[in-house]
Amino acid sequence: MKFGMIGAGTLSRAIAGHVIRAGHDVVFSNSRGPETLSDLVRALGPHASAGTVAEAGAADFVVLAVNWSGIHEAARSLPYREGRIVIDATNQWKAPPPDFIVDHLEVGGSELVASLIPGAHVIKAFDNMYGPNIAADPITDTGRRILFYAGDDQDSKERFRAVVDGFGFAAVDLGSLRMGRLMQVDGSLTGLHAIRESVPHPMPATANNELTFEIPAGTWTIDPAHSSITFSVRHLMLSKVRGRFSEFSGSITVPGNGIPVVSATVDVGSVDTGNKERDQHIRAADFFDVENFATATFTSTTLRDGGYAGRYVLAGEFSLRGVTKPITLTLEFFGVSPGMGKGTVAGFEAKVALSRKDFGVLADTPIIGGSAVLGDTVDIAIDVEALKTA
Repeated sequence: MKFGMIGAGTLSRAIAGHVIRAGHDVVFSNSRGPETLSDLVRALGPHASAGTVAEAGAADFVVLAVNWSGIHEAARSLPYREGRIVIDATNQWKAPPPDFIVDHLEVGGSELVASLIPGAHVIKAFDNMYGPNIAADPITDTGRRILFYAGDDQDSKERFRAVVDGFGFAAVDLGSLRMGRLMQVDGSLTGLHAIRESVPHPMPATANNELTFEIPAGTWTIDPAHSSITFSVRHLMLSKVRGRFSEFSGSITVPGNGIPVVSATVDVGSVDTGNKERDQHIRAADFFDVENFATATFTSTTLRDGGYAGRYVLAGEFSLRGVTKPITLTLEFFGVSPGMGKGTVAGFEAKVALSRKDFGVLADTPIIGGSAVLGDTVDIAIDVEALKTA
């Protein structure tokens, strides 16, 4: 997944640190040109690059983090793209002091930003905290740092939440974009860097801040008859194509006093979108290339507290088309049941947003009428019943 930074100041760099640590890519831009950003991207490593504002604006998430005086110029530099997700991290500051707060706007700052970028789904986030608090590890000794956000498009907010959950923040939805006024200068949330404290839950913490399932030790095998893997992806930025994988397997190995290991294998050739011609294309070389890469696999590495009872962050390595990258899933644990005569079962739900291009899936996406035929972000939902087998 790629984040495009419009502006390369302290706030952009703080957000980019989390993006890169989560295994995503960042393209920085500013009004002076990409050649002025070479030292910055070199210091951040291979996941960072420099580009024009238009190139940054083509990313999955576009972060607007410029001075208030540069809002109109930045907005004009973004070519029209329906459904673009813009994270508004600006604030209504003038310079120099003492006349530094813009207090005569008839609408909230983010509402103004939305009016300047037609077709965009604007999410207000990040700018109520100072840069050092944003840059710091959001997972503390007592809990996770709260990240407030607001926006009018629910799908875009869900995708945003899934990503920042992976960063480690405890995301709190304030509601509509109008509520973003609470985060702007002089709003009631300005400067607030609260911590959502951990609460007692079914998974006790270990010494290294990881967690272990409080279910009987042993091997738990995914029951495909009562589990599902579904996905959705934007088509022409107008609608969504939905589908499922019908063949998969996996297990959860729970040691006596350690971190559980989750592993899964998906037969990507079992993809089913309800259209045989489309499914045949998805199996072809430019999509999944099933002939050479028949399966996708996941193996977990860590499990962290997700901020409240029953919710966790599961990190691991995901492989598709011969490409392996770290990913993070939000996970909910629903408990254990005696089952229906076949043994004890445990229930889970996981969600993750992946970038097609990260794994070379239709890397050269056709453009029609200014919109990509297929969106880059794929939202995946996994519902699991696991049967204790050993």
